[in-house]
Amino acid sequence: MKKAWRITSHTVQALPVPDDASLDDLSHAWPQGFYTTFRTVDGARKVVGLSLHLARLYEPARASGVPVARAEGELRRVLDALLAAWRPGEARVRLHLATDGTFYLAIESFRPPPERLYEQGVSAVTVPFRRESPRLKRSDYVEARRSALERVRQAGAYEGLITHNGRIWEGLSSNFFYVRDGVLGTAKHNVLPGVTRAVLLRLARRLGIPRRYRALPVADLPFIAEAFLCSSSRGPVPIVRVDDVPVGEGVPGPLTRRLLTAYRQEIRRIGESILGG
Repeated sequence: MKKAWRITSHTVQALPVPDDASLDDLSHAWPQGFYTTFRTVDGARKVVGLSLHLARLYEPARASGVPVARAEGELRRVLDALLAAWRPGEARVRLHLATDGTFYLAIESFRPPPERLYEQGVSAVTVPFRRESPRLKRSDYVEARRSALERVRQAGAYEGLITHNGRIWEGLSSNFFYVRDGVLGTAKHNVLPGVTRAVLLRLARRLGIPRRYRALPVADLPFIAEAFLCSSSRGPVPIVRVDDVPVGEGVPGPLTRRLLTAYRQEIRRIGESILGG
């Protein structure tokens, strides 16, 4: 099931949704603005880091003087009411704020990635790409990355890893981590400050895993032991090959598996009520 709405200060208007439309397809049809994507937990009653997801919309709106159609508390109540149709299952949500202050919302049933991806790992390819304002989730990025995603599809890979200046920064739809000499590495600057990324960094600190904030040089790929991508909908997904280079032993590594187990336990604990409070 997939549905979409246009949310103004006074109305919540259902929008037509083609059967085969993806969330990116829907975003492409909406006016320019900012967006965020997340999944629910606890029977569509909670979201990990919902306040941070909403800040991706409200903070740039405040900075640019955009009068938003709904205050955050109102928007939370609308979201909670619309999610009732998915309960007790889970949902994946795309929330979009247009530059005129109108919200657009799409909800689809959440289907987790197949467990084999976590057990066997996935392949990725490097993609030369320069993301403008990576700390902001601008809707024009959805369109800008389309050709890069097609390149990933043609290569038969699961994700594209953004490269420039000879380094890997993040994925086209994810953050990127690697492990070298027992140290967990990820870029600090020029990447999206992902919600799942933040959760994993806190878990690594709690588990006593050393951390390094440095984008990985592409030339160092043969020397890393593990790698994984992460996003709100997928959590951490092991990467076992990048381009033609196997990562470590070519199987998900022990540190990645440890963080995956801890993450799955953590999201049940830290989910934020959609209604707040």
